[in-house]
Amino acid sequence: SDAEAREYVFGRGASLEFPFAVAVKTGTSQAYHDNWTIGYSRHVTVGVWVGNFDRTPLRNSSGVTGAAPIFHAVMLAAERRAGGAASDPNDAPIVEPPAGLEAREICALSGQEANASCPTRRLEWLPADGPRLPCSWHHLSDEGLLTIYPPPYETWARETGHVTPGPATALSEIAVPGARRASAAPRVSARAAFAITNPPDGATYLIDPTLRREFQALRLTVSSAAPGRVEWRVDGRAVGVSPHDGLLEWPLATGRHRITARDRSGREAEASIVVK
Repeated sequence: SDAEAREYVFGRGASLEFPFAVAVKTGTSQAYHDNWTIGYSRHVTVGVWVGNFDRTPLRNSSGVTGAAPIFHAVMLAAERRAGGAASDPNDAPIVEPPAGLEAREICALSGQEANASCPTRRLEWLPADGPRLPCSWHHLSDEGLLTIYPPPYETWARETGHVTPGPATALSEIAVPGARRASAAPRVSARAAFAITNPPDGATYLIDPTLRREFQALRLTVSSAAPGRVEWRVDGRAVGVSPHDGLLEWPLATGRHRITARDRSGREAEASIVVK
């Protein structure tokens, strides 16, 4: 069970973490009629179901908040009864890794194989015969540690605070101890590619019937080196305007849609999606 993978959604230190290796999965049915948590350690398997026998919906209860706390208590008790280790976070995996995979150290930001300049790293299981391309995002220079973001990630980097606001360039600064401010890279030509980065062309989206429709919107973004506003159309109808390095939220609507972005110089990019 990967605590780091769960952290973004569930946080740390909750009912899905144990002092020994446990593989665990939660589930919540549509309309919250019931929920469950099931998992196993090296010695025992535990499953917990929470719901009403008359199938009436639960209130404020999901797999994480309903079944998981019970699962946590039962798993600890069952492991003690089975004679398992009370605490061993560094014990061997529950199952052997699949053949053909090996643990590799990757850059936590780019996901590529870590080079000597990557400030944060993590281990991932990857194909042993796969390509071994070093991280192309992190570089050391006389100015300190620099990060070069590929164009599709520039908007994300600005929104998340990874990049100091400034000209639309690919070369930026990352905050690390002792690093000095990076000198600006040459401006990227306005003739550089103009493309929709979200949604991906050909993507399919599903409307969740358990969520309010006003909270189900698609973020529209482009990759563009030329500053200025971007006009958005869906099926030929204008839906709004965004900065070249910003986004526009479009409420999901069922059907097949053609999304078009147009910048101030007249360049256009298109993507087709399906919403079910």
